[in-house]
Amino acid sequence: MAETQPPLIEAGMAETQPPLIEAGMAETQPPEIEAGRAETQPPLIEAGMAETQPPEIEAGMTETQSPEIEAGMAETQPPEIEAGMTETQPLEIEAGMAETQSPEIEAGMTETQSPEIEAGMAETQPPEIEAGMAETQPPEIEAGMAETQPPEI
Repeated sequence: MAETQPPLIEAGMAETQPPLIEAGMAETQPPEIEAGRAETQPPLIEAGMAETQPPEIEAGMTETQSPEIEAGMAETQPPEIEAGMTETQPLEIEAGMAETQSPEIEAGMTETQSPEIEAGMAETQPPEIEAGMAETQPPEIEAGMAETQPPEI
């Protein structure tokens, strides 16, 4: 070691390098920046993150995504909308139901069928007409009788 180098500077370091800078770091890099990081990156930004990304944004998230939006969700989707639901579907509508179907209409029923009409009945048939009877036949005419035959025949 040259006799002008103070004992605290390790061999191999330039005599202008202060003891706190590790070997291999540029002499303009402050001690808190780890070796290999660009000297303009502040210590709180993890290696590999762009220097404009704040620490609270996880790696892989775009810098416009707020932390409360889960990765993979569009940045316009509020947190309360579950992944996979379109942002116009209210929470009370189950996935798979058309957004115009009210919750009380069972899946598979057309949205004009009222709940009291059984599936398979035409939506113009009132509940009191049994399936298979023509909608012009009154209940008192038995199946198989012509609709012009009065009940007493």
